[in-house]
Amino acid sequence: MNMNQYSLFEPFNTHCHQTSNKYHYHKKQKHIHSTQQAHLYQNSARKLPIYRNPNPQFPSQATHTSDPTRSVNSGLPRAIVIPPTPTLVKLTNTGKINKMMRNNQPGMMIFLRQTEDVHCILMAAKWDTHVIYRGQNYYTHLIAEFYANMEIKQRDGVFYFSSFVNGKNVYIDHYILNKSLRLGNRPSDLPCINIYEKFVFNQKEFEMFLGLFCDEDVPLGLCAKNCGISFRHFTPKYQKLAIILRENILPKPKHDRFFDFVDIKVMFQLVSNYVEFNINYVLVLNMIYAHLIDYMPYGLLITSIFETYYVQMSRVYTNKIDYFSVEGLVQDKIPLSECKPSTISPISIL
Repeated sequence: MNMNQYSLFEPFNTHCHQTSNKYHYHKKQKHIHSTQQAHLYQNSARKLPIYRNPNPQFPSQATHTSDPTRSVNSGLPRAIVIPPTPTLVKLTNTGKINKMMRNNQPGMMIFLRQTEDVHCILMAAKWDTHVIYRGQNYYTHLIAEFYANMEIKQRDGVFYFSSFVNGKNVYIDHYILNKSLRLGNRPSDLPCINIYEKFVFNQKEFEMFLGLFCDEDVPLGLCAKNCGISFRHFTPKYQKLAIILRENILPKPKHDRFFDFVDIKVMFQLVSNYVEFNINYVLVLNMIYAHLIDYMPYGLLITSIFETYYVQMSRVYTNKIDYFSVEGLVQDKIPLSECKPSTISPISIL
């Protein structure tokens, strides 16, 4: 064997000997050889420029140590891709799906700091997972299939439904939502209450709730009947809470920012940490109601349901929602003396 080919590695000649045409290495050879390689890599690394990722990773739901709303624009325009036409089980729902596609409300990627009061309120009620979603993607054509192909069912007075999405049959009840939100297999101890029937209007309660959230006396006659009160009459803290509930828990068509007795009572139970209903069942009821009046809320939540059922979702047709600080939506408080209540339509499932 020609030893000159190893002349670049001087320790080879120094720390080895030949026996029976084989080379044996001392322990020191391994140490010196690895040390020399380390110096070689170190010298090479010094000559290479170091690049750092300019886009910090979004924080997890548990920490929120940085502000993910400050994103860096790459400057590259996104290609426009036309998604496929939603598949309908019943062709009679063609007009229905066209209305839904024009009223898409996928929800909001909420960014809250741990020090905020609203964050503490949601954590105490264990609603943080319901309003702070894991993923940012949603698929409009699949969500349209989800709502348009819905078949409403009822068992022992509890509503649930099934649907057909991208070749998959999906079954939705409060247990499935528990799994999709990764809340564990243990169901909630709270009962499945239809809050739109259970929470009957009460003038004294309505005035008490408004006095708390608006931090002022309620004018006489304002709460004589159930009506919608603009969130702008609430204090800044409760404005943020109201916006979160409207976008991700109690949605209404066209992002309606007026809150009636049921909405405000839900807020009060959340703030007082005395929730008496199963929040997952309320989400199911709102999905059914959205199917009846032709709009599409909960897009981010429904994407989690698709993941639970392994529905195929192509990244080519994805839509993305960026994190948003709710504080930017808070407006100057308007006194209740200038309140102009709106007429509301009661929510009825069947």
